[in-house]
Amino acid sequence: MGASPLEVPGLGVGATVQHVPAPDMPAPATPGLGPVARAHGVSPSARRLALLREQVPGMAEQGTLPVPAPLREAIPGGGLAHGTACLFSGTPLVLMGVLAEVTRAGGHAALLGLPELGLVAAAEMGADLRRIALVPHPGQDPAQIISVLLEGMDLVVIGPGSQGVAPARARAINARLRGKKTVLAVLGTEWPGARTTIAGHVRRYAGVSRGRGRLRSHELLITVQGRGSPPSSVPACLSAAARGTAQDRLVRWDSADE
Repeated sequence: MGASPLEVPGLGVGATVQHVPAPDMPAPATPGLGPVARAHGVSPSARRLALLREQVPGMAEQGTLPVPAPLREAIPGGGLAHGTACLFSGTPLVLMGVLAEVTRAGGHAALLGLPELGLVAAAEMGADLRRIALVPHPGQDPAQIISVLLEGMDLVVIGPGSQGVAPARARAINARLRGKKTVLAVLGTEWPGARTTIAGHVRRYAGVSRGRGRLRSHELLITVQGRGSPPSSVPACLSAAARGTAQDRLVRWDSADE
């Protein structure tokens, strides 16, 4: 699947930005700027932010980004709070589920420093690939790119390829993040000041026996811990969607019995 360039103003030297077009689907139309974006004296980055917010008013009003159904009972507020940083560890399936929920709801996401992360799983969960920007190689100053992406994305995901952000600059990014309707998700790395930690572990598979068969489902245990609160674990199941259901997703999330 080819990738075409996506312009994001303010990126540093050496950064490569792409977006992933959905196959056989037309490019999304760009609506006219609303009254906020047409205001005099507004910078290009602020106009871009206003345009994105006009496209996703529902999430902006709720104060959280959506998550897969099994996670809603474990996260205070039922979603990832705007203006916060979250740590994801273990299987990347949980993060793919969040990516799918955010883009299906009309949000925009960016993946930074994750050149080997495939998006097939997210697409099968219903992700809108037209709303995902890729920065596989962030160059020499990932902190600068993170700061720029916070101005125009609902979800910014950073991976091991973005390591090297000094703690002082990470704290500055956290300060910039506060008050925005954006969530910073950090995959597999430490991040000072993270509000929520989400760890997903695959417990068992179904459908494959003695090296043969077709994988039908994954059972996971997802543990969520907020800063200053005890951890909470919820079982979850990823399985093929039943025939005859909506075809916007091939894989569905369900709660699983302990």
